[in-house]
Amino acid sequence: MTDEEDAYGQLLGSGFFVAPGKVLTCAHVVGGLERLRVRVGDRSLPATVITASQPGRDASGGDPPWPLPDLALLDVPAAGDVQVAWLDTAPGPRTWDTGKLMSCGFDMKGISTVPTVGSRAYTGGGIRQAPDGRLEVVELAGESVPLYRSGSMVWDPDTGRVVAVLKAARAEDDGLGGYAIPLVTWLSRALEPEVYEALMSAHDRFHARDRAWPAAAGRGGVQAEWAGEVRARPLLEAALLGLIADVRSQIPPGEIDDVVGPLLRVYVQPGAQVPLRRAAQLLAGLVSPSATYLHDALRLVEELSVAFGDRLGADWVRSAAQWAERCADELGQTTLLRAYRHQRERRTVTAPDRADPVLRVHVQPDLRPRRGWELSIRLHYPDGQVTPVLVSEKPLQTAALWRLLREELQRFIAGLRGTETVLLDLILPMDLQDLPVHAWPTTENRESIPIGHRLPVVVRAQERWQQPDYQRSRAALRTRWQRSAHRPDLPIHWVMCEDAGPAWLLQTGADGEDLEREGARYDMLGVTNPPGARFRRTDRLIRAGVTLGLPALIWPTGGCGVDHDSPHAAGSRCSGQNFREQFHDVLGAAPLAELPRRMMALRRSGTAPVADRVVLFWDDPAQACDDGELHEPTAPRS
Repeated sequence: MTDEEDAYGQLLGSGFFVAPGKVLTCAHVVGGLERLRVRVGDRSLPATVITASQPGRDASGGDPPWPLPDLALLDVPAAGDVQVAWLDTAPGPRTWDTGKLMSCGFDMKGISTVPTVGSRAYTGGGIRQAPDGRLEVVELAGESVPLYRSGSMVWDPDTGRVVAVLKAARAEDDGLGGYAIPLVTWLSRALEPEVYEALMSAHDRFHARDRAWPAAAGRGGVQAEWAGEVRARPLLEAALLGLIADVRSQIPPGEIDDVVGPLLRVYVQPGAQVPLRRAAQLLAGLVSPSATYLHDALRLVEELSVAFGDRLGADWVRSAAQWAERCADELGQTTLLRAYRHQRERRTVTAPDRADPVLRVHVQPDLRPRRGWELSIRLHYPDGQVTPVLVSEKPLQTAALWRLLREELQRFIAGLRGTETVLLDLILPMDLQDLPVHAWPTTENRESIPIGHRLPVVVRAQERWQQPDYQRSRAALRTRWQRSAHRPDLPIHWVMCEDAGPAWLLQTGADGEDLEREGARYDMLGVTNPPGARFRRTDRLIRAGVTLGLPALIWPTGGCGVDHDSPHAAGSRCSGQNFREQFHDVLGAAPLAELPRRMMALRRSGTAPVADRVVLFWDDPAQACDDGELHEPTAPRS
């Protein structure tokens, strides 16, 4: 760094980038300057002082001392794409009196009078504190500290992380070596809280994206005593802190504490408030205590994903799931992670559906001459209270209906608190059930998490509850529900792409009683194509299932894409077969009453990505639609 007078003026000292466009150095290097220049390679760039600790007072009139933290942060907006140092600010005990430390900064060696960049090796000599308490630094023993080295980085070659900032050389009568400012103690004290938060978020995001420094740090392998730590794997730690930076920027600290607090109870004093980044570093530095206990850093990411995934977005949830799987693989805990996710899903799906309110979206045809659709949205509480959310004032055409519904659902979800949830109950005419509402984003941002990750979403047939011809369907539905609501094995009949459909469903054949008995065995129908004009056979099967009183149906939103009537398709494996294989065991093992939450848990977990492209038809007769039957309007009598 030089003063501002000219591009290559008086050299003041060293510094290093700690985030894109941000340089850390010593405050005494900057002195009282507000603007100066920094040399980056062969470039000389303007810099502005963001903050710098002030010197103390010297009653004797001599040079004022620079007590700790003696740090300054500079803004260098023209720096562009430069390498950022990887800082070690992790909490926990640290031994400063053993091991090698390296310093890299401006150097004066040999007969040259031109400063060059160089490195020197030192040995940690412990913490030294002045009698007046103003000085608490790491003592460095070994080589001398050259002129202009103040403000340079001090890094630990064993971990590859920058741990301190070099402050000064020792006194002439105190031998070689110098003193350094430990970052874990002083960096957060030197900066205002909002400045420190923004700096570390930018630092973490850089290394999660760039990864060059963590990759270089990890080439030395895992030390035996670190084998169970996430922190021992630099690429994993860098990716973890990048995920955490996104959480810190979007979720209020109070909500984060509700999730993180239970994970820290055994590690911190009761009532202690631990910022999320420090909590992540603390948990990353722990060794998993046994082969039967999932590492707490993994638990942290999994719980954050469940609690805030809807607000962090689908990309974040996907990245978090991938990180957890990679971390579990490196720690030998893949089986434990799967078991943890399974237990979490069971905790989620076994909560009784009646405990949650129901957001009922009812779409019905307008029978007046103008035609169109009527839309009503009401929030039904477990105690029987009903709060209107929206009732359309005039018939809506299909495009306007979907646009209004999407806006209202996003507005409703934005008002939910924390992990609060409701069952989204879509009562739609069968002509409209080919649109996957569960896949709509929860915000206007297309990258936000889908609605089906935030809420359990089900579809029902408006005809079953509002047309007189479906009275037998409603009676059969109640019978099936009473019999199978809590059975542990849900019987599913699958109709594949090339199948004509079961006789019991289509009611074809000579023996009606045999067909009825056959159909009574099943409570769920799985079809491998969606309803609608493109797949008329599937549309007919779904309508038949509704007529017969089936409580649950499932189908993917896209067709298999294989022409099974073509001789060239013989033996071809289509997406319908994959669809059946992924869902038969998962859904078949769930009681009927738990299907909506089981499907939401699958979507959240990321273990079955196809779940985002699946519609769940699920009809609970206890949630009967009470809007009455529809009848064609008649002309008034004269």
